[in-house]
Amino acid sequence: MKFNQSLTPFMIRSILCLWILSAFGYADEETQEPVPVDMRFLFLDESGTSYFVIKDHELQKITSYPYAISSPVQALSGTVTGIYKELPPLPAGEPPRINPQTGKPLPRVLKIAEVTYPGDTPAVLAVLRRDRSGEFQVSYFESDPEKFPAGSVRVLNLGLSTFGVKMNEKMTKVPPNSAQTIIPIPDARHRIETRVVEQTPNGNWQPFYKGVTVLRPGQRVNAVLVYSPSGMKHTLTKGEIQAYGAPPGHAWLVYTDRPQ
Repeated sequence: MKFNQSLTPFMIRSILCLWILSAFGYADEETQEPVPVDMRFLFLDESGTSYFVIKDHELQKITSYPYAISSPVQALSGTVTGIYKELPPLPAGEPPRINPQTGKPLPRVLKIAEVTYPGDTPAVLAVLRRDRSGEFQVSYFESDPEKFPAGSVRVLNLGLSTFGVKMNEKMTKVPPNSAQTIIPIPDARHRIETRVVEQTPNGNWQPFYKGVTVLRPGQRVNAVLVYSPSGMKHTLTKGEIQAYGAPPGHAWLVYTDRPQ
């Protein structure tokens, strides 16, 4: 009994300390102010229609077609907003719904997902793609300046093949569903000679992309590899499709921003 009596005050003091610490921690979380976050969108979808976000209680177009990285849409951290997809045109002769305030036809859209603006990064890429059931799922790729600093290139492989990315003399291998950050050395005009090769099923490498990447001081480059089963036919004219077809394949998408 003496042991229990001497232990009891210690336990009480420990519980009180833990309670005080947790209370102060909770208060800190509660008083944390929302911060602006830039979110870009990428839709891996074959329909080729426009996509919208709700901002200030109105529909704002994000992009007019899939497989294109949007401009940033800013909101405060913790904001939850709906994402909408344009529906096919109405049948001939069927009147559209009219906005009573503006007198203009209402956009024909369908809500496909919701996104949440994170509080631990000033910029993020939201990728929306369908799962096996056909529902859209959202993946977030943060752009923390400590992990992805100015002067670097991040290669995000959302495709099906392994790619090798060579900037100047350095080759970096990027398997599917992975990302690699490269710190290249641009020339005096801020250019980086860039070559990308794709690994074939038999293990060989075939040329995929050759070009120049521009990386100015204070900037960083985001490169995203995506796969389109339709060959991104929404980017081609009917004549091009008839002449060359639209074979399934990958695409190399790039955008530049500045760490905040």
